Amino acid sequence: MTVVGRGGIGKTAMVCRLLRSLEGGQLPDDGGPLTVDGIVYLSAARSLPPSESPRLVCRPHQAAAGRDCQAARFRLQESRRPLRAQRWKSWWRPFRADGRWCCWTISRMCSRSRPAKSRMPNWSDALRALLELPPHGLKIIITTRVAPADLPLVQPGLQRRLNLDTGLEYPYAENILKAMDVDGKVGLRDAPVVLLARARERTRGYPRALEHLFGILSADRDTSLGEILDNTRNVLPEQVVTVLVGEAYSRLDPTAQRVMQALATYRYPVPPAAVDYLLQPHVPGIDSGPVLGRLVNMQFVSRDAGRYYLHQVDRDYALSRIEEGDPGDRDTEAALPDSLRPQTSCGRVVQAVS
Repeated sequence: MTVVGRGGIGKTAMVCRLLRSLEGGQLPDDGGPLTVDGIVYLSAARSLPPSESPRLVCRPHQAAAGRDCQAARFRLQESRRPLRAQRWKSWWRPFRADGRWCCWTISRMCSRSRPAKSRMPNWSDALRALLELPPHGLKIIITTRVAPADLPLVQPGLQRRLNLDTGLEYPYAENILKAMDVDGKVGLRDAPVVLLARARERTRGYPRALEHLFGILSADRDTSLGEILDNTRNVLPEQVVTVLVGEAYSRLDPTAQRVMQALATYRYPVPPAAVDYLLQPHVPGIDSGPVLGRLVNMQFVSRDAGRYYLHQVDRDYALSRIEEGDPGDRDTEAALPDSLRPQTSCGRVVQAVS
């Protein structure tokens, strides 16, 4: 299945909700039991560094399937060669037996920000080979902003496409707004129903836009929800996420903005030390840990196993706020492990954080 939708509309959140339920052997919303031998989470937007592996979930009683999933994961982790389709065929083979199946989810299949040496073409080759195999027990879920151009032409009867064109409806969008304001300090938890409905309409119910409404109100306690909605009433629906990102970003203090800019330059989720490394020459004594924690609470930054990263919409905006530096700034770059190396040139970052 391919899930297609714009950035911030909730593609990944929807798929993760499904997979979390499947981890427990159930379909969401009382859809009934469904046993999955294994689940693998991957991202096609970047190559995997040696220190990072795909997330793997296997049901404890499915030992054989677990070993097969584990073997595939480590082959992918340790691979230094392109992901040739023929090699992937050998990984699918253990799941061709009846009664065993594994779900692989590949996020950001067509990310516009993927590195120049992205493995995206190899993913396409592997998926094409998978579609041409005899019946097997591997199911693939892809999330992408742009639907693949040629992949749907391969065995179209075996594929499904889900277009996410609209956001959350009533009362789900309103419930998300109230749930984020746990202590009621920003006025969302106890806001009038009519005002929350306006927020849903203005954001089109896009989850990322709803999160940014909360971020704006958290960053500026002197601003009310009504004022924010009035300031964005003339915004076209297609621009609402970007505008709300800019509104929220502009209300952050300079240090938080610099931390977001530094975080945006990395290709992978990184620990606070990587952000400190980048900012230390220009912000002496910087300790990004508390700042990152505050940004997580304000829904600007996501955290996973002690590493931090930005939603792609936020990352695009933060990178756009970095001004070009001078050629001589490149000389300030020091040795940095490949897994922590920024995607953009260090010279561009220096100008922004100096």
